[in-house]
Amino acid sequence: MSAAMTVAAQRADGFAAVAGAAGEDAVVTLRSAGGKPLRFAGALLAEGTSRWPDAPFWHDIQVFARAGGGYAVGLRFRDTPGRDSGADRARFFDTLDDAAGWLEGFDPAADIHAGFDVSDPRLNGAELTLKAAALRDRTEQLRQCFRALVGELLFRLETEI
Repeated sequence: MSAAMTVAAQRADGFAAVAGAAGEDAVVTLRSAGGKPLRFAGALLAEGTSRWPDAPFWHDIQVFARAGGGYAVGLRFRDTPGRDSGADRARFFDTLDDAAGWLEGFDPAADIHAGFDVSDPRLNGAELTLKAAALRDRTEQLRQCFRALVGELLFRLETEI
């Protein structure tokens, strides 16, 4: 493959589409639920996932430096491998500190769905209580894993840039 050959790739999970010539800033397209995708020229700085073994849901994060200055962050909620949850977020930031502040302030539990219908008459009070307790435990695990992911990404960005 020659250095001038155009490279195009889309992650298997559809998180980001990247196209560009080798050695140059790529054209990146990040999905954003309920809005237009963000398209820009830039380079990937860091990415990671909060997925743990047997995770019922998790988040993926990508942080890019934009060619004209500033940064872009892609944040995707996943609840089943290979399934589009429809909860992608993408934002532009002027500084890396602004991007870090947004990630640190984000509550990953906002994306979780109960997975059961609380108005289902077939569920008695005890079943609802057990389901709610299990959901609370999974939500706290999701928050802990997300905070660990954000901390790791910010550490990498601070020490590797």
